Amino acid sequence: MAEIFMPKDALPETQTDAQADETGLSEDAARVAKERHIPTELAEMISQADRLHEAGQIDEAETLYREVLNQDPYEPITLNQLGVLKINDGDPEGALTFIRRALASEPDASEYHYNLGVALTQLERIEEAASAFDRSLELDPSNAAACNNLGAMLMMQEQTEAATAAFLTAIKLDPQYAGAYNNLGRLLAQTGKHQDAETILEHAIRLSPTDPEAWKVLAEAQAANGKEEEAQRSRSVAQSLLSSPSERQH
Repeated sequence: MAEIFMPKDALPETQTDAQADETGLSEDAARVAKERHIPTELAEMISQADRLHEAGQIDEAETLYREVLNQDPYEPITLNQLGVLKINDGDPEGALTFIRRALASEPDASEYHYNLGVALTQLERIEEAASAFDRSLELDPSNAAACNNLGAMLMMQEQTEAATAAFLTAIKLDPQYAGAYNNLGRLLAQTGKHQDAETILEHAIRLSPTDPEAWKVLAEAQAANGKEEEAQRSRSVAQSLLSSPSERQH
């Protein structure tokens, strides 16, 4: 299966507690309050919830996000963040509810369409997911992850030329994007272009050498190219990575 990149938080990196203005309000909360025309107390709650989210305190973050919605049921950042939590918790149906509410308040937010696409992908609603990623790209043409994920959806629909173009665009946007190289290599291997696949996957592995799936597909391409000894080495690396404790945790 093609590699899908996961959701995007709506907020930028949060400020540390030390980065607060003279009123005690964090810079991030002050910015949100000004941009959203919302009370500073509500903006600070959103900022605190986001810090909890980034720190991995998911239950506490969700509780605070829900407190924000008790005060403003249409606050789009919070709705999107709850959608992200649901995606990461394996509840894409719940994610759809929150993200669609976010889009109802802010329909031109590229990251909300992106997250909608991720949730739809989890539900295997591939055509709808492709449309969501496509809309995300319309709103933000520099979004390499959306471009890669669109390519993955097209690949699943066997739209080879369009998928190839999407992966190449993602790579142009971000030349260090190992996931896009991985997906392009998989696509080339699937279409019998094993020599090209081998070259692309070798580059992907140089960028991200701990991806066992990339090593497995590289082994298949090497075997197809008559390089059985190299293929066996690649299989061994893939198996070693799959057996490592860090990989078993993922």
